Amino acid sequence: MVSIIAISLRSWFGLSNLVTDDHLDLLGMVLLATGLMTAYGYVFEVFDALYSGDAHELQTLADRLTGVYAWTYWGAIVFNFVPLQALWWRGVRRSGWSLMLISVAVAIGMWLERYMILVTSLYRDFLVSSWSKFTPTF
Repeated sequence: MVSIIAISLRSWFGLSNLVTDDHLDLLGMVLLATGLMTAYGYVFEVFDALYSGDAHELQTLADRLTGVYAWTYWGAIVFNFVPLQALWWRGVRRSGWSLMLISVAVAIGMWLERYMILVTSLYRDFLVSSWSKFTPTF
């Protein structure tokens, strides 16, 4: 969100002297680093469920990987990890449009992650009688 705001303000108000390409480069490096930490979290989440062998954890993992809400899990992985790989190149990090597109993709991925965490926690509880498809409402 910081990079989205910084790039937007830079573009709208002509603040190229205040928000320089060096600032965008630093924002890109921070975005890449935090994205890699998020990817590590996804990998460890799968490892933890498999290593524990807990039936509820394994069922939640299976639901996230191949279940009804798998689109949120895979969407979060795709949007939070794949676009970030372009940030390994300095030219991409220093380009306002590229950094903006990648930042928007990550924002979408983070929304999908929050949705995944909320929904897969609510639709299949520890109480078997409460298992049902979750339908969000306002």
